[in-house]
Order: sequence, then C-alpha cells, then structure tokens
Amino acid sequence: ISRISHTITSWHLIVEFFRMRRASVKIHYLSHTAMKPGYVYLMSNKNRTVIYIGMTNNLVARVLQHRAEESHFTSKYKCYDLIYWEYFQRIGDAIDREKQLKNWHREWKWNLIKEMNPDLNDLFDEVYDG
Repeated sequence: ISRISHTITSWHLIVEFFRMRRASVKIHYLSHTAMKPGYVYLMSNKNRTVIYIGMTNNLVARVLQHRAEESHFTSKYKCYDLIYWEYFQRIGDAIDREKQLKNWHREWKWNLIKEMNPDLNDLFDEVYDG
C-alpha cells in the first residue's frame, strides 16, 4: 500500500508541476504581450466602397504588406489606402478594439473615420517616416 501511495503522490506532484508550469508560461505570455504596443487600422479602396479592419504591432510594415498584395482580401478588393488608425499601448487593447469595430454597423465606422479624416485621405504618409 505504501508503494501505491508513493506512486500516486509522485504522479500528483508531476501533474501539479506541469499545471503550475503551464500557468507560469501563460502568465509570462500575458505579461509579455500586455506590454507590446498595437494598432487598429482601417484600409479602403480608391472609391471608398470597401472597409478592411485589421490589427498589427507594426502599422507601417502592415500597410506595406497590403500594398504589396500580401493580403488576400485587400488584393481582391484593392484596399490600399490607410484611412484610419488608432494606437494602443497594450496589444490586448488593440485586439479588443478590432473586435468591437468589426461588430459595428457600416455607418458607425464611416462616422468614426470621418471624425479623424473628414476628407477620407490616405494617411499612410503621415505614419511613414522613411
């Protein structure tokens, strides 16, 4: 019986170790990503009939990827113009905002864009410094 008890206790310790290790990794991941900045951005086509909403940690690089047609959606609908963006100190907040905006009605999105960019200009030159 003591041998069985010892085996059960050992397995219990191993399970507990991995449970705590997994929690530690999760906490490390959350604290690491919480400190990364993020952006929510909206792209549109030339005629401003399509809106693409995205999130990234590098706005300039991501817009350049869209313009190089590395995104299926943006290449299909020709969404090459950056018409709106928001900066967040924590990428988790950017993710939450992206989800929120994707659930908004189209009219609400256009109203938000026009608050920052009333002429619906391409804002890429304002964020690109190279």
